[in-house]
Amino acid sequence: MSTNYTPNRFSIQQPMNILLRDPSTLEIIAYLDDLKQSNLDNAATLVFPQGGRGNVYIGGGFTHSRRATLDIQKATWRTSVLAIQIGTSLVVGSNKTAVKYDVIEVASNKTHTSFTALGATGAEIGTVYLVNADGTLGAAIEQDAVAGAGTFSYTPATKLITFNTGDISDGMHVACAYNFDTGSSAQTITVNSDSMPSLALVTAEVLVKDLCSGLMYPGQIDGIAQIDPNWKWTLTANGEPAIQEMKLEFVKACSNKKLYDIIVFNEQDAL
Repeated sequence: MSTNYTPNRFSIQQPMNILLRDPSTLEIIAYLDDLKQSNLDNAATLVFPQGGRGNVYIGGGFTHSRRATLDIQKATWRTSVLAIQIGTSLVVGSNKTAVKYDVIEVASNKTHTSFTALGATGAEIGTVYLVNADGTLGAAIEQDAVAGAGTFSYTPATKLITFNTGDISDGMHVACAYNFDTGSSAQTITVNSDSMPSLALVTAEVLVKDLCSGLMYPGQIDGIAQIDPNWKWTLTANGEPAIQEMKLEFVKACSNKKLYDIIVFNEQDAL
């Protein structure tokens, strides 16, 4: 076979791998290699001149509003990809706070929170609730500087909750909710009401099989696309984990008419 042979007839089946880059800097945004499904949908509106009895089509038609959409389903989620879908930045660390719901057992009038509660001194937790035998919340106990009748105190340095002697029995559970520092490795994506995802350079890699030789050849779909901001989490108690869905709408550049290129090539010939 000639080293510059590239198939004219081929079959194609495997999901794509997709490279996303910044159109301005060419920096890599993400490389998606665990797709469950990838669909390239091409559409255009076709209109015909009509006339005569029955208002029939006359001659050839005209096309307008040509569009191409790449729909992908990703088996796993990636924070960086989710951020670009939303149109925001991924922030790592930055002393972000989150909320912890703690259900903890009491012994000798004491217990410890799982994390260090944050807040104004003497009001880091505010309120704890006795947990009934059926798991529901019972009586509330308020925080005070020193544990007294019907109150508890909290020491952030040791995460210690102290109750007044006799107010609560060993083995009982209390529930509380409080803010804590998520640490330096936490990743935060803020969804703003006015956020808008940007454009991306898309290189979608495909594999095609030559019908005559059965050999595999690489192909690419290259273009500029607008990232669709719509996404969802579908979470169920059974079945498959939620998939990350993304829609990429190809757009033409200001200087030409191209939406995208389809390229099939021979790697040996490209060396």
